[in-house]
Amino acid sequence: MRIWTVQPEELYVQLKEQGVIHTNIELSEYADWDMFRSAYDWLVVQMVKRIGTPPSGVAYPFWAWHTMDWKHKKPDLRSMEFRGYSVPCVCLELEIPDNQVLLNDEENWNTILNRGYLGDATSDAEFDAEMAWFDTLPVEKQQLVQH
Repeated sequence: MRIWTVQPEELYVQLKEQGVIHTNIELSEYADWDMFRSAYDWLVVQMVKRIGTPPSGVAYPFWAWHTMDWKHKKPDLRSMEFRGYSVPCVCLELEIPDNQVLLNDEENWNTILNRGYLGDATSDAEFDAEMAWFDTLPVEKQQLVQH
């Protein structure tokens, strides 16, 4: 599967020099944000369930894109999504075996990241009904459902 990841230019230099790079969550601008770390930890658990144990030395996956603007295409670093980076970045094209990739929907990821409820709705009406149900739960139960 062809996917693309956007990384700081210094990681690209490291890849060229050492032949390998790893994600370091401590370098993320969101590293101190508890919601980010807990959501990323949740993602790691989902990957282990679906893909298996990561290679030695790998704690977190790289975030990558399979689809942009409804098309399987390389991200355009000039687009709005990529303008906020504080350091120069590069886009790396990766070819990864399908069984080593966990695809998700960015909207659903944002729901998890913001500790929202991720239900099974397939329509606006179903979503509204699920949210009405969720809002009736005591705070303690909402926290259990969210994790």
